[in-house]
Amino acid sequence: MYGTGTGPQTGVSTPRSSSNLRPLTLTHGSLETSFLVPTGIHYYAHQLKERFTATLPAATDELAQDDEPSSIPELVARYMGFVAHEIEEGEDDGQGSYEEVLKLALNEFERVFLRSNDVHALARTLPGIPEKQIAVVRCYYAARSTANRAIRPHDSAIMRAADEEEAKLYNIFGGQGNIVEYFDELREVYETYPSFVGDLVSTSAELLQTLSRDPKAEKLYAKGLDVMTWLHNPDTTPDGDYLISAPVSLPLIGLVQLCHYMVLGKGLGLHPGILRDRFSGATGHSQGIVVAAATAAASDWESYDKVAKDALTILFWIGARSQQVFPRTSLTPKVLQDSDENGEGEPTPMLSIRDLPQSEVQKHIDATNQYLPEDRHISISLINSPRNMVVTGPPISLYGLNLQLRKVKAPTGLDQNRIPHTERKIRFVNRFLPITAPFHSQYLANATKLIDEDLKNIEIDSKSLGIPVFNTCTGKDLREEVQGDIVPSLIRMITRDPVNWETATVFPGATHILDFGPGGISGLGILTSRNKEGTGVRVILAGSLSGTIPEVGYKPELFDRDEENAIVYAADWVKEYGPRLIRSSTGQTFVDTKMSRLLGLPP
Repeated sequence: MYGTGTGPQTGVSTPRSSSNLRPLTLTHGSLETSFLVPTGIHYYAHQLKERFTATLPAATDELAQDDEPSSIPELVARYMGFVAHEIEEGEDDGQGSYEEVLKLALNEFERVFLRSNDVHALARTLPGIPEKQIAVVRCYYAARSTANRAIRPHDSAIMRAADEEEAKLYNIFGGQGNIVEYFDELREVYETYPSFVGDLVSTSAELLQTLSRDPKAEKLYAKGLDVMTWLHNPDTTPDGDYLISAPVSLPLIGLVQLCHYMVLGKGLGLHPGILRDRFSGATGHSQGIVVAAATAAASDWESYDKVAKDALTILFWIGARSQQVFPRTSLTPKVLQDSDENGEGEPTPMLSIRDLPQSEVQKHIDATNQYLPEDRHISISLINSPRNMVVTGPPISLYGLNLQLRKVKAPTGLDQNRIPHTERKIRFVNRFLPITAPFHSQYLANATKLIDEDLKNIEIDSKSLGIPVFNTCTGKDLREEVQGDIVPSLIRMITRDPVNWETATVFPGATHILDFGPGGISGLGILTSRNKEGTGVRVILAGSLSGTIPEVGYKPELFDRDEENAIVYAADWVKEYGPRLIRSSTGQTFVDTKMSRLLGLPP
């Protein structure tokens, strides 16, 4: 039924007597499929089909319009979504006829298309833009929710492998600075999985709105923090400049991550305690460490609700107090224009530098600092990899660093083929991050004291962590490093301590790392994947249904139940290409490599 219709099909709960059945045919352009419907509800099924068809645009030859179905599974899923919406709107009759139609269509969809697998695994095989794949997932779960069909506990192939210790999974949670569109990501997960995350989002929104009205913080929220209004009415969503401000972005990015994690648990029918047992550890990049700790402390859905509330409260006060002690300042139009024209972006307190070694970056920092008073100095705050780091300090001081860097940087398009290598300018990228507070630096020392007081009643005991949570500075397990409450340590890992990402993500024996966002292919997972290249570790973007980068995996890999094909392992260059000792039939020992086998000679 992936091409044209294959004729009437009988569902698992459809009466078998053909005299009681009539075919219902769904069509759109060249797409056509049928399934059998009991005579008693055929009228309602047909009526719903006619109204559903009227909502579709005119079919095109290629079925390429963004708002039309491009495959039969999508057509059936959209029909189910339409019926579910009609029921939710109170359009069903007193006998529940529409619900019977929905259950029948749902059974057919699962029998014919899912075939005992998961809807995410189906969605990724379908043609069309990613939004069409998302629509299939959204409609399917809407139908299950309306039909009161709970998700039965089950393991996907990768979770079963983790349970049997054939795979070793670790979790990571990103921070700020990846993308400014994180709120679109929250809207997508909220609209796709409302039956999973609806309550979490609404209660979290209420909490954050209450916190934003606290007299100690309300001046920071000139445009409020009304998450539910922004979700339901996109036109009311504030501009990007407001959304990237630390008081707003820290808690909302945390909420995105909590939703992604909840979708994985709910989609597998596993409560947080069982899900946690599938993982071998977790950490977070900057603010992500808070959600990493929260998910590690959750043993069931009741405790998940509590730690989610605590995590959002922690992130709220870190964002608010950090901005209070380091207010946003305006720079001269000349500086803004110059920075923009040189491809460095609008100056902020954090500057990303890629493709320069740390020693070289430090040399330019020292050269810049010698012209600055001590209270305006800049320093390296995050080391993402040997040639990828972030420098933190006042925006005008970082602008001065960029002026230094321009002296050695090769402009875009510069032809240096005729210039001696020792005299060539260097190719690297330096660009300001969309962050409004100088995290991981001396500038938030006063904020740390205020945050400690704000959060004195919130505690996460190190004993509650069911898996290792690795310190983002030292790489040590917080359960061994901290006795009792870890909240003060979490605060300092964000406000004061530098991040050593490779140290934090050693992840002993890892085969897979799950990135819970935000950012998808623009987020932390891609950076981590590059760091782990050739080590046998595959990164899976747990918040993205699909993507354009083949080196990483996507959400369907976490749900796919196909034992033979679902699990993808990354290449381990040592195992594949490293030399090994072998013994010949005569008992001699040789060093074996691919080249020695090719040439028949010792390496």
